[in-house]
Amino acid sequence: LFKDTSVPSGLEKLVKLTGDAVIPVMLFSMGVNLSRVRGSSLAWGIAGSAVRLLGGTFSALIATALLDCDYFLRAILVVQSSLPSAIFNYVLCEQLGEEKEVAISVIMTSTFVFPLYFPALKTLVGYITA
Repeated sequence: LFKDTSVPSGLEKLVKLTGDAVIPVMLFSMGVNLSRVRGSSLAWGIAGSAVRLLGGTFSALIATALLDCDYFLRAILVVQSSLPSAIFNYVLCEQLGEEKEVAISVIMTSTFVFPLYFPALKTLVGYITA
């Protein structure tokens, strides 16, 4: 519908600059709040990371088996579903006034654990999809 519609160059530059600044601002905000994480939030973060990583892996394995996906698609979906939690979870918790510390803990622990989890995931995907 709007294929041939052009956007004024000033507005386009403004949107691009705003979009380029969003991720660094979110990372800075999360980094500032990371220093406020308590031990109880860290325990929830570890549990949440286990649910995120293992739950993502096994739900993707079940879904790809039910859909009878080929090897390449199955491997992509399993790895994509098993990635660490994203910073968007923190932003959403901050906007909704929910447990920001738990979200930060899940993001932090899942990011730290993923390099250790990935070799096992790679072996599992190779074993199941072969």
